[in-house]
Parts: sequence; structure tokens; C-alpha cells
Amino acid sequence: MKFMDLLRKLGILRYGFKSGTYTSTKDMPPELFQEDVYDAQKDLLHRDDIKAAAAAIKQGGGRKVFYWVSLVIGVLFLILFLVGVKISLWFLVDLFLWAGFLILAGRFAYEGRYSYLAMSALAAATLFVSLLLLGAAAP
Repeated sequence: MKFMDLLRKLGILRYGFKSGTYTSTKDMPPELFQEDVYDAQKDLLHRDDIKAAAAAIKQGGGRKVFYWVSLVIGVLFLILFLVGVKISLWFLVDLFLWAGFLILAGRFAYEGRYSYLAMSALAAATLFVSLLLLGAAAP
């Protein structure tokens, strides 16, 4: 889908016109009885659009979202760790733990390795161990 088509589907960009004379609403195209619809084929969502979006997510989009969300959560945990206990042995252990997890998450996202279930379990375990390390490092 091109950028201009995306803007049209989101309702940000609208242009065009349609005119005609119809005797009943059944015969009317959507452009004439719906507000802000200038080209029904391009402005309205259709089943093909939804199928294309679902196919894009199945091809790896969801995996990449999982990776980037994990990366952000990992950075936030490391910042929390730094604020709480400064640089210590516990921080280095947590840093290596998150680095290992993010390497595996990168392989999951970009090479298609591992399953969603395995990565979700590993993410939960990494978060839990990181919290345990933070608790152990707290004075």
C-alpha cells in the first residue's frame, strides 16, 4: 500500500468527486450517501485490505513489534537499575541477562527462529529475574 493510499484510508487526505442521478438508495454508490467519501474503492476499508494487513503481520510484523517492545522494556529496566543501585556487579549481571535475551529476540524477529510461546516465556523469565536482581542489589 502506498503512502497516499494509507492517508486516504485513515481519513487524513480526501479528494475527488462523484456525480449522478439515481432513483433509489440501492442504486446509489457509497460516494453519494456517505459524507467525506469521494472514491469508495480507495477511501473505504474492504476485506482485501484487512487480509493484506493480516498477511503482513503474519509475515513477521508481529515478531518485529515484539522485539522492539522488548528492547524498550529492557532499556527501561536497565535505567531503573542504574537509578536504584548505580553501576555494580548486579547491574552487570542484569545487563548481560538483557543482552542475551535481546540477541535471542533479534533472531526471533529477523530470522524467524523460536516460537511465540518460547519467547514470551523467556521474556517473562527475564523480567522476573531482572526484578529479583534489582531486589538483591537494593541496599
